[in-house]
Amino acid sequence: MCLFGCDSLFEKGFIYVDNDGIIKKDFNKNATSYTESFINKIIMKKCKYYNEYNKKYFEYHKKIIFK
Repeated sequence: MCLFGCDSLFEKGFIYVDNDGIIKKDFNKNATSYTESFINKIIMKKCKYYNEYNKKYFEYHKKIIFK
C-alpha cells in the first residue's frame, strides 16, 4: 500500500491503471496542487501490482469509476 494514498487516489478515480499496467491520470478530476504534484510523479509508471491474475479487477474498476 502506498504511504501517500495511491489506493485512495485510485478508489476516488484520480488515477487508474490502463490495460498495459501503466498508471494514468484522470484529467477531469480537480486536485489540490500538492496532490496534483504527487500524481504527476507516478503517472506513466508501471503499477507493480498489475499482473495477469488481477488485470480484470483493474479493467472492472476503470469501467465502474469512469462511466
